Amino acid sequence: MDVMVVNGKEVVKCPHCDGSGMCGNTAEFSIPSPAKAGSDAHSHGRKYAECSYCGRGLTVPSSQATRPPICLVCSGKGYNKV
Repeated sequence: MDVMVVNGKEVVKCPHCDGSGMCGNTAEFSIPSPAKAGSDAHSHGRKYAECSYCGRGLTVPSSQATRPPICLVCSGKGYNKV
């Protein structure tokens, strides 16, 4: 358990997000875009990161990096009270 001080109080760094406030246990999923007649077969779709506990992050174009959802274990704070 990592203990840190926030606003003069000792708190425990969240083990789920490792103190970042963003979920650290996501898997990345892709949403292919439907191919249209006469279009490039490798059309770009969209993707998102999802955690079984925290839920789904933002859906972004497949060319961008996914952003995980806010950690629900610590409500995005990165720490829990001792």
